[in-house]
This record gives sequence, C-alpha cells and structure tokens, in this order.
Amino acid sequence: MKPVVVALGFTLFFCACSDRSVRSSAQVTASEIKLTASDASAGARFGQSVSMDGDRAVVGASADGAQGQYSGAVYVFERQPDQSWKEAAKLVPEAKNESGFFGSSVALDGDRIVVGEPHRSDGHHHGGMAHVFDRQPDGSWAHTKLPTGEASSKLYFGSRVLVDDDRIVVSVGQSSAYNPSPPPGQISVYDRKADGSWVETIIPPPQGVHRPEFGALFGFSDDRIVVDCGLPEEDQSNICVFDCQPDGTWSETMRFPAPRQRGQRFSMHDDDLLVGYADYDVVSKKGYPLLYFFDGPLTGDQTPVEIATRKDQTQRGAQGGRPETLITGSSTGIVLAGSVAVTGESTESSVVHQGGAVRYFRRTPDGVWKNSMVWPSDSSMTAHFGAAAGTDGTRLIVGSPQDDDHGEASGSAYIYEL
Repeated sequence: MKPVVVALGFTLFFCACSDRSVRSSAQVTASEIKLTASDASAGARFGQSVSMDGDRAVVGASADGAQGQYSGAVYVFERQPDQSWKEAAKLVPEAKNESGFFGSSVALDGDRIVVGEPHRSDGHHHGGMAHVFDRQPDGSWAHTKLPTGEASSKLYFGSRVLVDDDRIVVSVGQSSAYNPSPPPGQISVYDRKADGSWVETIIPPPQGVHRPEFGALFGFSDDRIVVDCGLPEEDQSNICVFDCQPDGTWSETMRFPAPRQRGQRFSMHDDDLLVGYADYDVVSKKGYPLLYFFDGPLTGDQTPVEIATRKDQTQRGAQGGRPETLITGSSTGIVLAGSVAVTGESTESSVVHQGGAVRYFRRTPDGVWKNSMVWPSDSSMTAHFGAAAGTDGTRLIVGSPQDDDHGEASGSAYIYEL
C-alpha cells in the first residue's frame, strides 16, 4: 500500500515543578512524523488506539467501514532505512460485522499483534472478541481468534488487550444499557501452547468483589497482573496483585490501598508499576491527571512517587497552559516502558496549542522524573490528540482520532523520537 507519511516539526514544552521527585528542563525542538491511512476516509477514527515496538507501529481505526459500517481496521507501519514509516498492511475482521469496532484496542510485541473488537455481537449482544495476528516469513499476517469459553458471560470482551511474548491478557466486563445487571467482571489470560493454540485461564474477582467493572483496567508484566479490586462499600480502593503459579493457575498474592479512590489506570514494566487517575474538582470544575510510580519489586507497603500532581497542573497553567485536563486515553491511558512514563490528555488546551497533548516523564539514574509535554505542529481544537498514546521507551506514538486531514474524524497518528 502507498504510505501517507509527512515529516513536520514539533515542540516539547517542559513543565516546572517544585516537587524534588520531578525536575524541569529547557524547551527543545525535535522532529515529528505524521501518519494517516493510505485509504483514509471521514469518520474512520484512525488513531483511536496505538502501539509501538521497535521499528513497527500499529494504529487502530475503530470506525473504518471496510467490512461494514463501524466494523473497524488496524494499520501496520514499518520504519524504513531512510527513517520514513511505510504502511505495510491493513488488518480487518475476516467477516462482515457492523459496529464491531475492531481496533478499539491494540497491542504489539515483536511479530505479534493483538486486536480488540469489544462490540462484536456473534450471538451475544456486545459480547466482544479478541484477535491475534502473527507475522509470517512472506510478510503476511496469520489470523487467530482467541477462544472465549462461555461467551454469554462476557461483555465488551477486548476493550483492553495486552501482550507479552506468548501470553495475552484481555479485559472482560462493565455494565451497560444492554445489560443493566451484568455478571461480575473477570480477566482472561491466554497462554500459547506448543501446537500454536491458545488456552484461556480466567481470573475471577476476589471473594466479596462482584463489581462488573472488575478487570476493565489492569496492568500486566510477565507473570504478574495488577487490577483495581475495591469493595463496593469502601471509599478507598485497593490494588490486587495476581501472580502465575508453577501449575499455571493465578492466585492473589498481595493487596494494598491504592493512592486514591477508584478510577485508576495501570501500566507495568518488569517489577515497576505506574498508576494514573483523572482527578476532578467539582468546585473548580477542573480535571487533573495524577500519576503515581511504585518502584519495584512491589511489597505492598512502599510509598509511591507522585510524578504528576495538581500543583504541577496549576504551575503549568501559570505558564500559559490551562489546568483543565482529563486523562481520556481510550486503550492505553498511561504507559510505562523502562524509564519513560506517558499519559495522553486529549482535552488539553492552552494559549500555545489546542486539541490535546501528551505528557511524558523520563526517569534519570538518580530517580528524578523529568516532566515534558508534546503537542502536534498542526494541532486543532477538535483533533483529540492524545486520545491514545504508546511508547517502547525510545519512541512515542500518539493517536489523534478526530483529526480532519482527510475528512471529519478521519484521524491521524504521530511518531516522535524520545
């Protein structure tokens, strides 16, 4: 396919913060690469989800109409020797299915792509589905549907997907108008066997936790999964840690209070944990993204480092930014990769940019987090830049699903070198 890749320029704005764990830096200029689909169309929402690993990036266009209205698609881009990015493949559902929103979530690990299709309705309204694509020697992508077991017990399966080598984790659950009394949420873990098949293990809510949203937001690394498991009557949420046992089962091994009340997003890298919130002040009617970093290994009693604070937002407002932001990432929300933490803020607006931003934090060897902000050179108020963000620790990819280069909400994505 013919790539649509445009090289532009962008600005990084580094925020000042008085907390000794976060340090300011100078303003710098770097390069920006903008991606759009070769067959871009209005309403496709290219950039609804993003993921990156090395010289490959994937972008979800959840409302693409290749297999029916809002059926969805995923585009694969590969970095070329001349540093450009070329569209290498377009992945679509194997059969026509309107309103499945294939590509609402994506995850990439080497030659493997996992795609969520949370609204697919094969005999179960909004039951959802998740797909695996493995790259073949000839450059094609072999497709496998993940088995869903008792499909009737699943709702919006595939709203969030993560992959690490031969293990995939998929979210299940959340109430809706279609099922006002849904069963408890759960997490589905898939392990690939020697014969190439995928076997599902279900992690149910711990005893006493029957919330349908259990498992909707989680973090995953190797043999560990973290998830919000606050009890319905509790004001303070808890973080539950599940570890894979030698026999392949999963057991809760740790539970400790979350930094704040419910609503957190999680991302893990090795033994480290990043927890994010969209904190809303009902008095000022302002939202604040808050990030907490737990330096692993987790013990259950360590104090996290708060690397994004209300104070930081207020100070940024004094510099010209408007502290009225919310974390609204659709599939990633927050991402931790090595010493880099990223959060998208698709409603961010200020006197110097409009239509969204991404903040990323780089941890120095002495444990200090340097805070910076990214926004596109061609930003617009309705582009929703930052609705999705991903990083592999060396590059940053950002989705802008409401961008209108090829019609309203045709969408775009941006790649930055960190």
